[in-house]
Amino acid sequence: MARLVGELETLRKEMEGQNFYEILGVEPSATKEEIRRAYQQLTKKYHPDRYPEKTFPREVSALITDIFTHITDAYNILLDDEQRTLFDKRIQVYEEYEFHRAYQEARKAMRKGDFSTAAKCFKRVLEKEPTHKESQIELTWCRYKLTQDARAAKASFKELLEVFPDEAQIFYYLGLIYKAEGKEQQARGCFQKTADLSPNHVEALRELRLMRMRADKDTSGKSKLDSSFFARLFKRKKNPPSRGG
Repeated sequence: MARLVGELETLRKEMEGQNFYEILGVEPSATKEEIRRAYQQLTKKYHPDRYPEKTFPREVSALITDIFTHITDAYNILLDDEQRTLFDKRIQVYEEYEFHRAYQEARKAMRKGDFSTAAKCFKRVLEKEPTHKESQIELTWCRYKLTQDARAAKASFKELLEVFPDEAQIFYYLGLIYKAEGKEQQARGCFQKTADLSPNHVEALRELRLMRMRADKDTSGKSKLDSSFFARLFKRKKNPPSRGG
């Protein structure tokens, strides 16, 4: 009995967070006949008459009543054309709100460096809009930051490039991965490609500037070393060691 109570409590909690289509287990495009069939199947399983108080504890009866109320409300709304139309409009507004909220939460988590939360939010966005470009890219980056699996990340980004060949952010993230691997030439190429596609990409321009500064410093250091070496060499030639005698 405890197991039944637990299952019913879980079901009631799920239904409280579901829309009418989800409660009945049908698609938003479902016909009235499909809605009727779904309702009949659920009625056979959760009608209060199947759980009389003489046989089941009052707790079970209360849960079943709540569950069946959710089922009946969903059925009545979806079977009425006018009410269903109004409900569909509310769903559309709600889903758009949820989409934007999830994306903003993801971006906020990214700024904080909370890649785990960001990944979950980007997944929510993609559940609502699977082709959302920015979320696909950022989710791939989050997975890399969480796993540090450079090989998998590069493969995923290259797959995304087949769909979005001119997306600067993909090249930027590839550049960061190559940089972390110590592959400076590949990193520079990716950062340059980013800047070519997006001339105002601040992060890519900064990476290129830092690379130039390091290169100039290395060249300057080498030049000083060479100058010092040749100076000592010529000094020795001008002042050859004296021979005995």
